Amino acid sequence: MESRGLAKQLVHISALAVLISTNLAVGASGPPSPPGMSTQAIPSGSFHGVEIPPLWIYDIEAPRDGLHHSGVIVGQDPFTGAGPQEVPTYIVPLVVVVHSMVQTYDPKTGLVTTVPGLWVFDPTAPNPACLSSPNDIPIQLVEQSPLFQNVPLSFGGTNVGSTQYFDAFERASFWRVPGVSVSYHVMLNPAVTLAPIVIDAPANEALWEPAIITGLSSKCAPAGYIDANWLDSYLNGTVLPSLTAQGVSPSSFTLFVFADITPAGSPVTNYNLPFFSYHTTHAQPLLTQMYAVTTFDSEQGTDIEVMTHEIAEAMNDPLGPNKTPPWAFPAGYPFPGCSSSYEVGDPLNGIPTRRIPITMQNGYTYHVQELAFFSWFFGGPSLGVNGWFSNYGTFTSDAGALCP
Repeated sequence: MESRGLAKQLVHISALAVLISTNLAVGASGPPSPPGMSTQAIPSGSFHGVEIPPLWIYDIEAPRDGLHHSGVIVGQDPFTGAGPQEVPTYIVPLVVVVHSMVQTYDPKTGLVTTVPGLWVFDPTAPNPACLSSPNDIPIQLVEQSPLFQNVPLSFGGTNVGSTQYFDAFERASFWRVPGVSVSYHVMLNPAVTLAPIVIDAPANEALWEPAIITGLSSKCAPAGYIDANWLDSYLNGTVLPSLTAQGVSPSSFTLFVFADITPAGSPVTNYNLPFFSYHTTHAQPLLTQMYAVTTFDSEQGTDIEVMTHEIAEAMNDPLGPNKTPPWAFPAGYPFPGCSSSYEVGDPLNGIPTRRIPITMQNGYTYHVQELAFFSWFFGGPSLGVNGWFSNYGTFTSDAGALCP
């Protein structure tokens, strides 16, 4: 299930975002483009004593509401003629040992009961029940995917280059800005896979379900759920500090990868609570360590869809939250309502055409998610490829009237 993001409003991270945005007012930024917009690049390194990845910041008077909105995005500033930017990326497989098996499910309350039962979700091991050799090891499929390997891509007949999927999307979002179609790139490179981390989850913090028990899963193999709050505390307190010796730092991006187990709401036994992947920023001691937690879904036709969503959102809203004029979820999913966050994956949630197949050299057909352009959130003539407002053309106009 796609992410709504982990609700993690950290005061000191927000203060850093304000500090960066305030710096825009006193920095040199060149002529605003488009009208009502000013930008500035903040190179990777130390900023006011805090280590950061390469960022650019913007302040825009949004045509949708006539108000100013500012935010922070990873990469070079596309409005100043900047060229390529590489973001060092670490892929960390998470092996989860689960001790509780679903025994019963009540569809009226959404509650389950569990009994002791062992299952291991391991993205580094073959999954012959769901995948076919030689493409049956989830973490290898992630490494060979269009998220990390170049592939020729075109949106609506416009060739955007042979590149990684996120880079193609980011270029397409600002395609009409002079120079972007020629030289602008944001690459997840080098992408290094670290040794797997084994998480032995407490019995009350994770469970797994055979499809024959609950009927909730159409999976070819068991599906699992792990409490997102417990998990994030464990990643922050134990896992991330242990990775600094291997090069993980606030100037890099870390992608934690499960296979067929998904972070869930608390308590994990309440199926009425959402299941999601998420992206966020590590609070202590690495203030700006970006990371995302997501899963490779071995169910046919979903595989890296959620992973695409989270990577793109982490890059476009790294410190969170980049605020926008309020917009409504076009498909009313995951729930009817409004958002004011620059989350490029969320507006396409629930729209069937969002899932795009891409076949790679390994012969495996991956499924990425279509994503919303910068102009969709803020309005005005589109800066994006083909004059569109999303990269495969589902959105041909902006978010429209303000969501009440």
